[in-house]
Amino acid sequence: MILIVLKLLINDKSTLPRYMFTAIKTLRKYKRQIKNTMYYNGLSNGPLEGINNKIKVIKRISMVINLLVTLKLKYYLFSVYLHLQRLIRNLDIRKKSVKLFSLKRKK
Repeated sequence: MILIVLKLLINDKSTLPRYMFTAIKTLRKYKRQIKNTMYYNGLSNGPLEGINNKIKVIKRISMVINLLVTLKLKYYLFSVYLHLQRLIRNLDIRKKSVKLFSLKRKK
């Protein structure tokens, strides 16, 4: 039935508005694919699209996990850096106090 309507639309151009000509050209261009869609009604690319969607979700989740691991590593390295800075600062203060104390004793 749809093919009959398509044939009528394609053949009878005089009653159609002007903006429908583009649609008719598109229908003519893909006429074979439209017929195949009608003939092979049970086939669909839905399962393939579902698999592609699952792959994208897994990639997105792995990127988030990678980001979290990276942030944890950065936090750890920054905390180690701060700890080392405190140790160095304490050592410098102790060295200065030892030097000052030793200088006082020598006098």
